[in-house]
Amino acid sequence: MFQALDFVIKKTALIILISIMPLMANNSTLTTKAILDDMCDAIEKIKTCTYKLHTLERVDKRFDEINSFIKINTNPRKLYLINPSKKLEVLYIESENNNDAIVNPGKFPFITLYLNPHNQLMRKNQHHSIDDLGFQFIADMIKSSIKSNVNSFDKTFLYTGNTEWEGKLCYKIYCEFKDFKYINYTLTKNETVREIALKFGCGEYRIVEKNDIAFDATIKKGAMVKVPNMYANKTLIYIDIFTKLPIQIKIFDDAGLYEVYEFRDIQINKGFAKDEFLTSNKQYNFK
Repeated sequence: MFQALDFVIKKTALIILISIMPLMANNSTLTTKAILDDMCDAIEKIKTCTYKLHTLERVDKRFDEINSFIKINTNPRKLYLINPSKKLEVLYIESENNNDAIVNPGKFPFITLYLNPHNQLMRKNQHHSIDDLGFQFIADMIKSSIKSNVNSFDKTFLYTGNTEWEGKLCYKIYCEFKDFKYINYTLTKNETVREIALKFGCGEYRIVEKNDIAFDATIKKGAMVKVPNMYANKTLIYIDIFTKLPIQIKIFDDAGLYEVYEFRDIQINKGFAKDEFLTSNKQYNFK
């Protein structure tokens, strides 16, 4: 009974806080730009993080759902990922193992594999490579979008108020990019899919999907490919008011919902044990 009462009290307090936050914002310097700048600043301060990641990605007109647990050291970049349901593990350490990822597939052939993070096997049915894991990719995409829409910022990015998501008070940021479209891009030199994606800030998956090519393909000079001119048509971001970190992101394109990312149990700058990113760690199952 006391647990139920405690939940009701916390819920009521949160609702009251949500309702008065807009009034508080009117008497402060809270703006859309300030919220996004604070988010990017908070991300830049991350040295280590762990979190649970729930992803929903549109693949071949269906949605794939994945739950993972992730550990990241930002500099030098080290990461560990496990998909508990599939028993899949990935370990990556920048500038080691020829920059390959160490992979325990959790299934036949039940041996540890060393794979380029950008090859077709690693990227199959995935919108993103392990390079995009963590929060820095989000900050980079936001900064790129702001730079591309500097003259129409107020029409593109909008703080729409506050909301609660899983017991956390959040800012709601809505972004709409009305000029989103696919363009025909003719290569003036040989380029990889990733190089093209970085040039347009659009991600690799839709280039691969629209042009029926492999993630690790090198496209020849003179070829023409269809490329999104930006990452999204619409984006909805929930930013934790207290940590300033994004905890839910919904991305839409010309075909509707494209992807959803949800971050839970985030731990920032807690540090790691010496064997955290070693295959010999007894918690891991690399063979």
